Order: sequence, then structure tokens, then C-alpha cells
Amino acid sequence: MPLANPDESAYLVAARVLAGGPPADFSYSTLYQGGYPLLITPVFWFTHNAVTAYRAVLFVNALFSAGVLPLAYLAGRRSGCAAGRLRVAIATALLPAGSSTPSTR
Repeated sequence: MPLANPDESAYLVAARVLAGGPPADFSYSTLYQGGYPLLITPVFWFTHNAVTAYRAVLFVNALFSAGVLPLAYLAGRRSGCAAGRLRVAIATALLPAGSSTPSTR
């Protein structure tokens, strides 16, 4: 079950619509940008089960979150100084987890 309702639900529904699923009415709703739904749209190409899709989206988020660490490591190495590596490490640690959807603020 989505933890941040209605944000997670809205992103999942938007991705389902982008994948060719049934339409949804977002009238009088918060504006949800299309970048994140486009990222998770391929999940809905392979499954129409809501529970399976939600778990697959959590897996996709985990993959992208895990991909941040090697990039941060390389950025820290390129900085050349210990203070630069420390700043990159702190910035990476403060990033939100990928298991939740982006904020709409």
C-alpha cells in the first residue's frame, strides 16, 4: 500500500495512463509533473496488477538510489581534497531514499 497518499497513488496512476491504461480524472488536483511517471511507465507495460506494479516501482526506485552512490564516490575522488569528499558524502547521505516518490513541493 502506498505510504504517501495521494502522492504515490497519483504518480502510479499517471504512469498507468502514460502506459496506455484506463484514463483518470485529475481535475481539481495538485499538478504532478510528468518526469517521474515517465520513469516508471515501463512497469505498466509488463503488468496490470496493482500490487505487482507497486512492488516493481519500489525496485526501480532502489536501483536508481543505488546508482547514486558510485556517482558520488567518483565525484568525491575527482574533487581531489578531503573536504570535497566530505561534502559529497554529506550531500549523498542527505538525499531522500528512492523508495518514496519525489515531493510535490
